[in-house]
Amino acid sequence: SAQMPRDEVIDTIRKHGIKTVIDLRLNDDAPDETGFTEAAAARQAGAAYRHIPFSSSRMDQRRSLLALMATYREAK
Repeated sequence: SAQMPRDEVIDTIRKHGIKTVIDLRLNDDAPDETGFTEAAAARQAGAAYRHIPFSSSRMDQRRSLLALMATYREAK
């Protein structure tokens, strides 16, 4: 899905008390037109940000799956 605008990310995190944002997109967090990233927006709102790339077309997802499971265990 498309990346939410920076202000919407911040508002959503604060409104719902989100503590950890997990980004499963393959590519790194691309800056918006102002140069702001989703990672920076999450951190500005007080949430941790984790990028764990997943691909529906790759068979070997073990490393990403283990990282995701560890993030779930550690998330607040």
